[in-house]
Amino acid sequence: MGVVINVRMGFVNARDAPVWIYWEMAGAGGKTNSLSDDWLASIPAYLLHATEDVDSGSFNLWVPLPKEKGDYVVSLYARTTNDGLPEDSISTSSFH
Repeated sequence: MGVVINVRMGFVNARDAPVWIYWEMAGAGGKTNSLSDDWLASIPAYLLHATEDVDSGSFNLWVPLPKEKGDYVVSLYARTTNDGLPEDSISTSSFH
């Protein structure tokens, strides 16, 4: 069991800069719902490279669901080693 998240990304001034996409799962409303630390850690999902100064793309990300029933939120993080680019994040609506 899992959820599929459709991710649409846009890049500005990121040509040739590696951008890592990570995901984390947490209980909705900040509750951990007894999730282990493995679920609360940042999990690397994709390594993206913009090929133009202004670039965009999309992908589907499958995230497994924990066995524990509850309401959850998945947060996605875009991180890079390029100091000139900001990091960004977004979270899904809660689901169960």
